[in-house]
Amino acid sequence: MQNEIILWGAVSQTGRAFWKCALGSAVFLSVMALQFSVASAKDIKTRAKYIYLMDADTNSVLLSKNANKKFAPASMSKLMTLEILFQALKAGSVTLEDEFMVSEHAWRTGGGPSGAVSMLLPLNTFVKVEDLIKGVAINSANDAAIVIAEGLEPTEDAFAERMNKRAKEIGLTRSSFVNATGFDKPGQRMTARDLAILSLHLIKEYPQYYHYFSMKKFKHRRRVYYNRNPLNGAFGGDGLKTGSNKGFGHGLVASKVSDRRRLILVIHGVKSKRKRRSNYAGKLARNKEAKAIMRWGFSDFRSYKVFEQNQTVGEARVLGGEKMYMPLAAKNWDEVRVLLPRDSQQKKVKVSIIYKGPLRTPIQQGEQVAFLKVKAKGTSASMIPLYATETIKSASPAWRGFDTLLFRAFGWLF
Repeated sequence: MQNEIILWGAVSQTGRAFWKCALGSAVFLSVMALQFSVASAKDIKTRAKYIYLMDADTNSVLLSKNANKKFAPASMSKLMTLEILFQALKAGSVTLEDEFMVSEHAWRTGGGPSGAVSMLLPLNTFVKVEDLIKGVAINSANDAAIVIAEGLEPTEDAFAERMNKRAKEIGLTRSSFVNATGFDKPGQRMTARDLAILSLHLIKEYPQYYHYFSMKKFKHRRRVYYNRNPLNGAFGGDGLKTGSNKGFGHGLVASKVSDRRRLILVIHGVKSKRKRRSNYAGKLARNKEAKAIMRWGFSDFRSYKVFEQNQTVGEARVLGGEKMYMPLAAKNWDEVRVLLPRDSQQKKVKVSIIYKGPLRTPIQQGEQVAFLKVKAKGTSASMIPLYATETIKSASPAWRGFDTLLFRAFGWLF
C-alpha cells in the first residue's frame, strides 16, 4: 500500500509559503519557492534525437526528448562496465593494484588489430586495474574494457550477463548488454534516461573513483592518452563519456557543477548535414548543442532551499516497531533543495511524502524509505529521496499484535 501525506501551499514572490497538512493539522515553514518546469523539446533548437537533462540533487527533469526510446549507446555503455568494476573495488574483491591479463580476445577484438580506439595493450601482458580504469574513462579504450570484463568473469559474454543483472538492480529498466565495449550488436541498447540514472548512481555511490572521468590525460607504456569529453576542461565539466556510431550519430553523457548545482546531460543522435568530413562535423555539432543545453539548464533555473541541513522533513508510520513513527530527512541530513524557473511567478504547489506503508521493522538508520514529491500544476514532479533518521527494531509480540489491530481499525490515524 502506498501512503501519501500531502501538504498544499501557496508560494509567494518572497519565497515564503503556508502549508496545510491533508490530515488536518497545520504547520508553517519558511521556505523558498517550490516549483520547476520541464521544457518541451520544441522550446530548444537541437539536432539531437535523444535528450535528457536532469538536476542531480532534486532529480528534476529539465529537458526530455525521446528519453525512453532505445538506441545503440556505443562507448557510453562503458559506464556500465566501470560500474561493475567500481562495485567490486568497493566490496574489496578487487584492488587498484591488482593486474588483469590481456587475452587474445581482448587484443584482437578491442586492441590494435581491431582498428578501434584502444590502449594498444600487448598480448599476454598484465595491466593494473587503475590503468584500465583510466583507459576506459579517459580514452574509451575497447581493449581495456574487455580486459576488465575478463578479469572479473571467465568470458566477456558472462560479464555481459552480469551487466544485465546489475542494471536491473540499480533501476535501468530499458537497458540490455551483450558486450563490455559498446560495439553495436543486436541487444546492446540503452535509453537517455537510463544513462542519466547510471551516471547519477556512479557519482553518488563511487565518489572515490569519479575523479578518473575528469582527468585531462594519462600516460601508459610511453603513450599519452587525452580525455575525449568536450565538456571537460575549459567548459568546467567533470565527466562522463562520449559515444558515436554510424547508425545513430554522435552522443555524450556529461556532468557539471555550477553555483552548488550539478546537472547531468545525455544527448545522442546528432548528425552532420555535411557529406565531407561528416564524422568530424557531427562531433562539433554535438559539442555545440551539449554546451548550449547545459548553459540553458544553469541559466534558466535556480535552486532553492526547502529544508535546512539537519532538519526533519516529516514522518512515516511504522507497524509493529518500538516507535510508531519514523522521522524522515534527506541523505546524511543534507539540506533539501528544489528548482524554480528564474522567471516564475506565484503558483500553488503540492508537496507530498510518499512511501509504501506502513513501514515494516526492522528499519536501519540511513535506509531510504520514502520520497518527497514536489508538484505544481502543469509540471512534472521533483522526487527527492528521504531516509530513516534512526534504527527502529521490532517490538514485543504483544505490542506487534496490538499495533496491527490498531492500524486495521483506525488506519493512518494511529
